[in-house]
Parts: sequence; C-alpha cells; structure tokens
Amino acid sequence: MERQILSVYTLLCLKGGLVSYDKFLSNLDSFSPMMEELQTLSNFVQNKIIEISPEEKTTKFYHYTSVQGLEGIVSNANLWATDYRFLNDSREMKDGLDVVYKALIDREEIVLQELAKHLKEHSENLAEIITPYIISFCSKHDLLSQWRAYANQSEGYCIEFDLSDSRLSTCQNNTVVICNFLPVIYDGKLKLKIVNLIIDELSKTIKKHQIDNDNLSELSLERKGMITGLLQNVFQIPLLTFKDEGFAEEKEWRAIFLANSVQNENLRKFRTAGGTFVPYVESIFLQDDEENLFQREILPIKSVCLPPAAGNTTRKGLELFLHDNGFKDQNKVPVLDSAIPLRNQKNINW
Repeated sequence: MERQILSVYTLLCLKGGLVSYDKFLSNLDSFSPMMEELQTLSNFVQNKIIEISPEEKTTKFYHYTSVQGLEGIVSNANLWATDYRFLNDSREMKDGLDVVYKALIDREEIVLQELAKHLKEHSENLAEIITPYIISFCSKHDLLSQWRAYANQSEGYCIEFDLSDSRLSTCQNNTVVICNFLPVIYDGKLKLKIVNLIIDELSKTIKKHQIDNDNLSELSLERKGMITGLLQNVFQIPLLTFKDEGFAEEKEWRAIFLANSVQNENLRKFRTAGGTFVPYVESIFLQDDEENLFQREILPIKSVCLPPAAGNTTRKGLELFLHDNGFKDQNKVPVLDSAIPLRNQKNINW
C-alpha cells in the first residue's frame, strides 16, 4: 500500500498539482475503500495472467547465464534484477502501453479516457514513479535461442531453480520488496483479453464510487490526479508482462520488483556493461515456513546444464566449483549435458 500511495502522489506532481504531502494524505483517506478494491483487482489481474497464459504451470524455471554470471549467483547466493530500461527489448513496456491506450480510449467513461491520455503523455516518466527491476527466467530447458542470446554465445550455463517453496525478494536494511512472478504474454489477442478484463472491473469500481462523467468535471485537480494514479497502478503488472510477439521463442517468466522512489534510493546498485552504468538490485531467495519468511541457507538449484559442445574439462571444473560452494552430499546438484549439437564458435571441445 505504501508503494501505491507514493506512486499516486508522484503522479499528482507530474500532472502539475502543487499539493503538499500532508494535504495529499488527508484527501487520500476518502479513497481507502477504492484502494482496497483496486489492490484486490491487482491480485485478480496477476492470477488471470497466469491462467490465460499458454505456458505450462510449473515451479521449475531456468536461468541462462554466462560463466561469470553463474559464479556470482552461487558465490553471493543472489541474482541481479535489472532496471527494465536497460533490458534488450527497445520497446520494453511500450508494447503494453499501446494495447492499454487503444482499449481505454474507446471507453465511454471520461476518467478512463483521461487515464489513456495520461499514460501516453507520461510514458517516458513512468519509471520515475515506480522503477521496475526484472530477472528473466525461461520455462524451457536446453533452448537454443537462450544459449545464443543469454549464455555468452553458448559458452554459459543453464541453471534450473525450483521455486515451489521459495520467493525472491530484494532487501536492504529495513527496505524489503518481494517480487511478482509471472509469465510473459506475447499473443496480441491474449493481451487485449487481459486488458479488457481489467477495464471491465475498473468500470464497475468507477460506477460504484460514483465517479461518472457528470461529476468528474466538478472534482479538484488533486482528486482527479489521485483517481488517475490509483487506476494506473492496476496496469503496472500487465505493462511489464506484455512483450512483442517476436520474442515469443524465449518462453519467458519474470520476477518483477516494483520499487518506489524511496525504496529505490536504498536498494539500487550499479554494474557496468558495454561502457554503460546499469542499475540493478540484488535479490535473495526467501523460504516460507507458513509463519515467517527467512533467507534460504542454500540456493534452490536443482541442476546445471552444460552448454552445447562442452567437454569433460568444463564438467569437472563446474562440479568442483559447486562442491566447494555448498552443493555436496544431500545438496549435490546434477550436472547435465546439452542435447543440442551446436559447435562452439571457437571450435574447442572444452
């Protein structure tokens, strides 16, 4: 709820309303019932994305990475979630914005039309309100496109994680953000179906709280901004799970961390890649004992697959590395061979 409140306030500032935070909070009290309903709707949306996705429902997911990436994950017992603006899809989030805009602008409710215009007008500023950080997983093991794209041209590794009893979270001091874990939607018809489901539910909420076309013009600037911000929050997850159909072969699932501006200040770190400073946050695996969440003593890795064309030296080095980092005895991790007969670019069988 705190994340939602701060994002709405930032949105209000973007719209040009000079409203103090205290005044904002005093106005917000009247929106408490709507906020609770919209939070329930956000949970409904996430469940619908999983239900509608053609991806097989599973708890086992694969992360393709370079040898340096595997070393960092195992040695530090964490994964890095990258600021979405630095991912490889140049239309990240924009694909979803197009779908949402077209669906909203055709609706009768003026408040939904206003939301569409706001999303289009401030699309470049959305990440300043809530900064999404993403870790990409794949639902398929030993996938050629993944080896080529994310495992250093087939010289990396494919790590199998079992998330049946784990949740990814980023933590720093008293700042904690737990991820939303969802499949990516590539099909245009499915995207539109999800968006229309959201809008239908929003229309019911708008009518229930009597935010109709007649009285909307009577509302103050700050209340209009607050309504727009509350409605916008419902679309955050879909915007981050919609990607262009050209990426469909990646079979991606995403761990999405939504950090507000205050949390971002505490969590954000930087790495360098290709001459660029890339923002990221560190995420750890939490285990749930039905009463408390606590950090796992050992990562939930179930196997590591060698890249195509890897030989005995690569296998032995990986086995020794895993053994010395706690994956031994009952925690021993199987090392698997790739079934893809792809020759390594350097033409070396390691």
